[in-house]
Amino acid sequence: MATMDKHAHKVEAQLVVWGERIDALASHGADFGPNALAEYTQRMDVLRAKHTTIAARLLELRAAGPARWQAHKSGVDKACGELEAALAASSVKG
Repeated sequence: MATMDKHAHKVEAQLVVWGERIDALASHGADFGPNALAEYTQRMDVLRAKHTTIAARLLELRAAGPARWQAHKSGVDKACGELEAALAASSVKG
């Protein structure tokens, strides 16, 4: 159980950091013209959706309990990797 809690706390802390990065990126939307702003807004929506997915999977991880947490951990880890990659791409392009 300690391992599951430790992993869940790590993901929760990372969600806070990612949420702050998404907010910071979103605040730069005013720097773009109308055409670029539409694309940028869409990318921010994708980032927020990925963030929400991780939060939901984290709840599933906690609900799974220690006996089944490994199966849910891989889903959380995959979603975290996807969000990190999307944030990196948005940081470069944004």
